[in-house]
Amino acid sequence: MTSITHKSRQQLARVYDRIASGMTFLILVVIILDWLEAISLNSFWREAVTALLAVSITYLRFFSPSMGLLRKRPPGRRS
Repeated sequence: MTSITHKSRQQLARVYDRIASGMTFLILVVIILDWLEAISLNSFWREAVTALLAVSITYLRFFSPSMGLLRKRPPGRRS
């Protein structure tokens, strides 16, 4: 019985961790976009910075060896 509750606690902790990282990500994006609006770059540079931001975030979320979804996990553990 304790192993079931321990396993469900681990799964719940993982879900909360993903929610927290997603919220942090959204807050960071809003802050950066607000900053871009505040410094009032012309439209070309604003688009260039936004595109660079999008490419770097995509790299970090999907292809980064340490943070990305394709990172190598230890054998025997699934998440």
